[in-house]
Amino acid sequence: MADWDVEMKDVTTEDRSATASICKVLWTPSVSSTSSCAMSVLPGPSSGSSICPVSRSPSAGGFYSHHAEHRTFSILYVPDPSREKNRCPGSNLAWIIRNIKRSQYAQVQHLSNVCFIAAKQLKEMEKDEVRVEITEWLWTMLCISEHMNHNQKSFDLSYMSWNDFKATICSPEENMSQWNFLLSRDCIIGGLDYTIGTRCASNIIVSVLNSSYFYSPQDGNNYDLEGHAFDSFERNIKLLRTEVHIWPPILQVQMAAAKAQTVAMLDRIAAIHGWMRPSTTLIEDGAPIPIDTVLKRSHSDAGSNVILPPIAVPDHMQDCEERRTNLSRLRTWKELKECTTSSNQSWMSQEYVPTLRQLGEWRFFLVGGKIANVVHTYHDFDTCKWCGEFVTSFYTKNEIRDIWARHGQGELAISEDTFVNPTRGDLALREKGKREVYEFVDIVFRDLAVRENQIHGTRNSISVFCRIDVGLLFDRAGEPWYFVNEIERTTTASLWLRMDKINEQRSMMDTFARVFHSYLTSLFDPHLF
Repeated sequence: MADWDVEMKDVTTEDRSATASICKVLWTPSVSSTSSCAMSVLPGPSSGSSICPVSRSPSAGGFYSHHAEHRTFSILYVPDPSREKNRCPGSNLAWIIRNIKRSQYAQVQHLSNVCFIAAKQLKEMEKDEVRVEITEWLWTMLCISEHMNHNQKSFDLSYMSWNDFKATICSPEENMSQWNFLLSRDCIIGGLDYTIGTRCASNIIVSVLNSSYFYSPQDGNNYDLEGHAFDSFERNIKLLRTEVHIWPPILQVQMAAAKAQTVAMLDRIAAIHGWMRPSTTLIEDGAPIPIDTVLKRSHSDAGSNVILPPIAVPDHMQDCEERRTNLSRLRTWKELKECTTSSNQSWMSQEYVPTLRQLGEWRFFLVGGKIANVVHTYHDFDTCKWCGEFVTSFYTKNEIRDIWARHGQGELAISEDTFVNPTRGDLALREKGKREVYEFVDIVFRDLAVRENQIHGTRNSISVFCRIDVGLLFDRAGEPWYFVNEIERTTTASLWLRMDKINEQRSMMDTFARVFHSYLTSLFDPHLF
C-alpha cells in the first residue's frame, strides 16, 4: 500500500464549501472550536473537503523550548526518471549493488525502475537482507532513514514514483489524497531536475568518442512533460513549494542550470587568487563558432549536448579522420538549434584542455562544506568505459611539475593514473600535497557559497551537498594549476560509488544525514538566538 493511501493522523481536515480552484491558496483564517489560530486553507474538490497544512512550528509549547528538541522530519523522495533502468544501460554510473534490509525493500519495491532484486544473491547475507540493484540516491535515502539522534529517528522517509508525483502535481483535483500527502511532508527531495533539461530535443549530442556517431536520435525529455502538462506542473509546483520545502530549492537549481552565472563566479574567484583557468564565453546566436573549443549547452545532463573539437580525437583511434570530420560538421548553428528546445538554453564555448582527457578529473564530494570523498575518474577510449578509484593521497604541485617536465622531455610516459594515489614519499610530503588541493577546493567552495548566498538571500544547497570536479592544466612554463571544470548539486549527480571496491562509503551518507537534519532544523527555526 502506498504511503498516501494510509490515513494521515497529523493532517487536520475540515468540511468547507469549495469556492476556488485547487491551484490557489486561500489566505483565509480557518477558525476551529479548539483553536483560534489562523491557517491557510487549500480548498479541496467539489465534495467540499479541504486541508489545513501541517504547522511548521518546531515546538508545540513553551517559550523557546524548541532549541532543545530533536525533531523527526517527514521526507518524501521522488527518484529522477532520467536514472531509471529502462533509460540507462547496465553499466550506468547511477546504479550500484547493495545489501538492504527486507523491510527497506518492501518500502521501495513499487519503484521498480530504480530498485530490483539482483540476479545473484550471496549466501553469506543475513536472513533479513536482500541484494538489490539500486540507484545511488535511492540507496542514500535508505541510509539516512536509519539515522538516529538522541535515540530518536531523524527522518521519516516515504517514496513516490515520478509518474505518481507528476500526475499529482499536474492534476491535484483528481489526486486529492496524494496532494494532501505532499502537503503533509516537511520536505520533498528530488522530482524534476532543471539542470538536465525538461523539454524534448531532437538530438542529444554525446561527447565520448566511442563510436563513429556523435549524436543519437533519442528523446531528450525524461519527464514526459510537454505543452499544457508542463505549464500545469510549473504552476502547481510553485504553489506546493509555498507549503513544503523542496530540496534542492528550485530557484537555486534553475540558476545553476543556466551555467553562465556559475562560470562567471568561478572566473571571478580565479582572477582574485591569480589562478589559471580555461576561458569560457557565451556564444551569441548566429555568431562565428570557434573550431578548436568545447561547445556546451546549458540545461543538459552529464555528457549530453557537449561537442568536443576535432583536435580531441587521438591519432591512434580507429577512423580518427572520419571522426574529426563528423565533429566539425556539428559545429554549425543549424545543428546547435536542433538541440536547443527553449529560449532559456544557451551555448558556451570553453577552451579545450587536453589534460582533462589525458589525466582525468578529481571529483570532490562536499557535505556540509567538508570534503567527504574524493574519486579520480577518466574515460578509457579503448574499452569505452569510465574508470576510477577512490583517492587517499596526492602529489605536491612541485612533484607534479617535475613529472610533467620529464614527460615533456620524453623521459616518462604519462597515463590517466600517473598523478593518482602516489605510494612513495614521506608522510610530510603526502600531507603537503593533500593540503594544497584541499585548500584550493575549500577556497572555491567558501567563496562560491558566499556569493550564492548573497544572490538568493538564504543559505544555498551546496552548503549541504555538492560535487566539485577538478582538473589539471599547465602554463607555458610547465607550472601546474588546479581548476574547477564542473559543479554538481542535485540528486542526479553521480556519486561514483561503483568505483568503491572495498566498502559502502556509509560515512559520507551518515554525514549527509546529520548535515541535512541540521539544515532542515535551521529552516524551521525562526529564532536566531
